Amino acid sequence: MKTLTNILFVCFLLCTNLVPGTEHPALSTQHSALILADSLMHVCPDTALQLLQAILPDTLPSAEQRAHYALLLTQAHDKNYLPHTSDSLILTAMRHYNHTGNTPKQALSHYYLGSVYRDMNKLPAALEAYHKAMDYAKACADERLMGRVYNNVGHLYYAQRLFERADSMFTIAKDIALLQNDTSLWIEAYAMQGEIKLYQGQYIEAERILQKAMDVLSMFEHEHIKLQVCDALSALYSRMRNGKKALFYAKLHAGIKKNGRQKYRNMILMGEAYYKLSNLDSAAYYFQGALNSPKYTHKCNAYMRLADIAMHKGDSALSLKMERQYSAYKDSLNQTSLVSQLVSKEDEILLQKEREKYELIVKRYVLIGVLLILFVLLILILLYRVARKHYGLRGKVDKQLHLLQLEKRKYVQIKLKESDTYAKMHAILDDCKTNGFSKDDLNDAEWLDLQQNVDEKGFLTIMELEYGLMVKEKRLCILMLIDFSSVDRANLLKVRRQTIYRMENEILKKMGENYEAGKLKKLLNERVNKSK
Repeated sequence: MKTLTNILFVCFLLCTNLVPGTEHPALSTQHSALILADSLMHVCPDTALQLLQAILPDTLPSAEQRAHYALLLTQAHDKNYLPHTSDSLILTAMRHYNHTGNTPKQALSHYYLGSVYRDMNKLPAALEAYHKAMDYAKACADERLMGRVYNNVGHLYYAQRLFERADSMFTIAKDIALLQNDTSLWIEAYAMQGEIKLYQGQYIEAERILQKAMDVLSMFEHEHIKLQVCDALSALYSRMRNGKKALFYAKLHAGIKKNGRQKYRNMILMGEAYYKLSNLDSAAYYFQGALNSPKYTHKCNAYMRLADIAMHKGDSALSLKMERQYSAYKDSLNQTSLVSQLVSKEDEILLQKEREKYELIVKRYVLIGVLLILFVLLILILLYRVARKHYGLRGKVDKQLHLLQLEKRKYVQIKLKESDTYAKMHAILDDCKTNGFSKDDLNDAEWLDLQQNVDEKGFLTIMELEYGLMVKEKRLCILMLIDFSSVDRANLLKVRRQTIYRMENEILKKMGENYEAGKLKKLLNERVNKSK
């Protein structure tokens, strides 16, 4: 199939150059090749890449075509599993589509920008790009792309061993894949959940998931996913000390077309399998080969096993040397961990989205409030003019004024969200994000102001007396009613995040309730709303 496509491509180029009467055959060919590459991207990505590599981007006549070329070439590299090394190409496309407001292309360009930053190990930047791609994909209802975004975000978390976050992303991707009938995405997300079970030590469940994925793969041609599943199964059986099965899947992994990085990973798998079979010479051969890998993880695994093998053979000097190399690369690997940066970036993105959502809601309510007040004022004026001609004018006006006061009170409550106290709280939180702490703090008057905003009837004061709440426990209740995250609550109360959970548990105990995640917040909202 690929050979036939390549032949057709050559014929296509010859025909387009030989058409009589064409004023600029080269330009015509460039443009036609761009269109053909786009149509072949999903069915023959390698042929699409060849087409794009033959195009001279500087000769493309319009900014739209140059942006399209940049997006397609980045996409072709990604689909052919070629590592991205620069973001200049995809940024060209992204800036153009952001300028023109082409939402579907904005979604795609941000998605591939995330993939570029993923390969460049700029994981926080990749996470931000993927979240923007998700927003654009939602705006244009591109469910298939959303599934891919969730899957890639899951891979980011998985790479940093944030398994719970990764699993939740893969679950969403898998659900979208089922709705979109996207077999490739479903198998990949499902297999990744099996890998998570493997590294969490749940070997029986990991084996069940991965073997099921392998069965499904036998009906489809997804070599890159099969490579991933064979890798996971070989690693799984090595951990389960089943050397024969580990070797079987390592050899199966070796027989699949792969790039250079996966070649070194296969050496690790083969070495582990032979090590479990006590074939130390073969194991040492593969581990020695893996030392040429540029990845520290491969080097760490290889040096660790070579140290064990040397010890088994009685060469303590060589074992010690290998152990030192292992420790050195392990330290370097730990220094390259991006867990804290990734988590911080996620919190920042989610906070920004909540802030934008909140501001939109506030603007909407302010507008509704203003319109409502104007409407009520108009009604009052009309009523006043009519009432002047009849008895009982004062009573009717007083009633309408009372309604107006109620509406104004609702409007004031909305405006309170923009008070100095709230501004100070956000300043404290921004300080914590920037410096890790804040010297500023809310005073008693400001805490009281917050309580009055969320609890007009004084329910929290009654609760404080009834259950004997400490000051910080009461303040935690106030923050929970304002929907702050646990991290923000900890920063505002000047305590550790773990302390927040302990305080929440202690409050529930005082209320005679068992601890459940989110239970205290639910109870507080129910009781405060009931007291209004």
